[in-house]
Amino acid sequence: MNIKDLTELMKSANVEFEGEVSENVTFSDLEIDSLDIMMLAFEIEKKTGRKLTFAKDETMKEVMEKING
Repeated sequence: MNIKDLTELMKSANVEFEGEVSENVTFSDLEIDSLDIMMLAFEIEKKTGRKLTFAKDETMKEVMEKING
């Protein structure tokens, strides 16, 4: 998964965010709340079959590394 794929996945999970998604921003930087992080995790699980958890202070690069395994 790359940053474009992650951004599209966030949109398909109806995750609202502020600013531009890039590798070095965190969920907090994007003003994504805990509920939206959970919804994104569910969407990722549906797509990949893997259960993952994320923290508000994780960068999108760290998120993609978790998803890509």
